[in-house]
Formats: sequence, C-alpha cells, structure tokens
Amino acid sequence: MSLASIIGHDQTLRILRRSFAEGRIPNAYLFVGPPNLGKFTVAMEFARLIDCDDPHDLATPDLTDACGVCESCRRIDFGSHPDVLAIRPLTRIGTGAKVEVTEFEGATLTTDQVGEILGRAGMRRTRGPYKILIIARAETMNPEAANRLLKTLEEPPEGTVLVLTCSNPSALLPTIASRCQRVAFHPVPLATLEPALLDRFPDLAPDLVATVARLSSGRPGWALTLLQSPPALSVRRRLFDMLVAFPTNPLVSSLAGSEELLRLAEAWWIAINGEGAQDVLRRAGDRSRRVALADLFDLLSSALRDVLLLTVGEEDLIINRDVLLMLRNLARSTTPAKARLALSALQQVQRHIRGNANLRLASELALLQVMLVLRAAPVEA
Repeated sequence: MSLASIIGHDQTLRILRRSFAEGRIPNAYLFVGPPNLGKFTVAMEFARLIDCDDPHDLATPDLTDACGVCESCRRIDFGSHPDVLAIRPLTRIGTGAKVEVTEFEGATLTTDQVGEILGRAGMRRTRGPYKILIIARAETMNPEAANRLLKTLEEPPEGTVLVLTCSNPSALLPTIASRCQRVAFHPVPLATLEPALLDRFPDLAPDLVATVARLSSGRPGWALTLLQSPPALSVRRRLFDMLVAFPTNPLVSSLAGSEELLRLAEAWWIAINGEGAQDVLRRAGDRSRRVALADLFDLLSSALRDVLLLTVGEEDLIINRDVLLMLRNLARSTTPAKARLALSALQQVQRHIRGNANLRLASELALLQVMLVLRAAPVEA
C-alpha cells in the first residue's frame, strides 16, 4: 500500500506529506476521529513514507509518497521493520497456558505494552532515519501507562516520532494531547467513497458496491473488508432472506430463526476478522457472537429503515440498493406505522445485546417481535 492508496482524507494526507517534504515532522502526532475511519492505516502508511529508502515526488509535496519496493517498505509490510512498532488495545482470552490476546470492544492498552513501546523509543535507530512508534486507541491507556507516556512526550528522544490514534479525546490526559500535533479525521463523503470503491471492485455489481458504501457511514476500511469477503456478503444476503420471509412464516419459526441468526453471527465473525477468528470464537464464543450479532442487527435495522422509506415513497434515500426488489415486496405488505414499530422493536432488543442479555433469548425476542409487527393487522400511519 501507500498514501496514494488511501481513500479520502485528502486534507489530512496533504498535511502529513508536506510536513515530511519540508522536514518539519513533530515528535508526536494525535490522530483524532470516530472509530474505523482509517487512522491506524494512515499512521502505518506515514511510517512507511518517512522511513522509505527512496521516496518519490519530493519536489511535489502533495504527491510525495513511499516507493513501496525498497527494503524498508517491504519490512513494514511484513511487520519486521526494527524501527517501526505499533500496539493496539488487548483483552485476554482463556486461562493458564492457553492465554491469548485479541481485540474487542472494551479492550485496553496495558502498562506492559506501553512500557515496551517506550523502551523501544530509548533504543538507537537501526536502519531508518526515524523511529516510528504507533499507539492505537490511546485513550484506553490506564493512568500508570498514560503517565509513563507523558514523561516520554516531555523529553522525546531525538529522531523518534510517536503517533497516537484516538476516538475519544476527552478520555485522554490533556497534558498528553497538548504535547501532540493534532490531526483530525472525518468520515469520507459518499461522493468520494463510492466512486473509489467502484474503481477497486469493477467485477462486483455496482448496486452492491453502492450499498456497501452507504452502509459504511464513511468508513473506507469497513467497506473494503466487506467487499473483499464473499462469505460476509453471503451472510448479509441470508439475513435479508430471513427478514423477507417474516410476514408469512409461522411464529414458531422464530425459535429456529434464532438458531440460524446465531449461526450467521458466527459466520460473520469469522468472515470479517479473518485469520485466527475461529480460534477466538472457540475460546470466547459469547463475546465474539455478541459483537457479531450487534453488527447483524445493524444490517437488519438498515433494511427495516429502507422498508419504512419505501412505504412513504422515499426510494432515493434507501441504503440497500442491491436488494431493492426484495425490499419493495416487503414494503407492499406493510404500512409506515408497522415498519416503524418493527424497527423500534429491533433497536430495543439491540440495546440489550450490547449489554449482557442472553444471546439466544434476545435473538428469539427480536425475531418474534418483528414477525408479530409485520404480521399484524394494518396500523394507521
């Protein structure tokens, strides 16, 4: 990859490229913006640029980029560059000798992790002009880790660049934020994201690509992950098949439907998280299913929102354009009031899913309530 491969964030990339081309790289950056916008990806690509053996277009700062083929660039690709280190929040899974780590909501950066990266900061550079240390979701540091980082920021080692990413700046020590150059990230506009995705996936149906662009809410990384995963796209389609069958299926089918929903959640988890996801699912099944089920409920909510829009004649605003015919058929059999009730019922159960509700019971309740509403006698809008 390279900075040129990043979708959107043009102003942010311009700031970073010019700081490199003009030799004005600060000791610390704070990349701030909502989750899943690509802050960590940009941090890694910026590291590639400033440690590249042969960066190109130095005379044109807005186009400056890493070569992508030198030894330094290749080592960053493989995660083996001695002067580039990145850490992410972790949570422990399992007990005893089978302890493993992965990323979950609520994961934190440990004191040991921050200590490791700060220890690396004090070491001599091995081959690159800079030592680049990246701390993802810096707001998840505990107080001890944050204070250790603050000491390093107060007296940063020469030639070291710290890049902190953060989704919730208010949870970060103000003294840390004040010692970093702040770089803002914003959701990528649909007018930028959709054409870029269409260019990258010419073999996929344009309606599908347009749908994923809308579902992503301006998050290029999320959109790329979904479009690159046929199994995840298959889960979404099976989920919508379930929804369309709700008005005609017997209510007792909600029991079997909940089993299918949990199977789809497992399939989604594996498809989205890639290598190692199955082992994590085996060791932390409830947590994995809970995260995945929340994603599936988001997809179902988007479909019910579209049905509501279709019942009031606002077809231009729908998100799931690739299943428009399917949603039209569902909209013909319902009313705006029923669609609103179904969406409200689903969102209420969804809030319990994000808490600590029993997944099987919550799934049954969600399906039963939506089925009841969609099968009910017409309700006046």
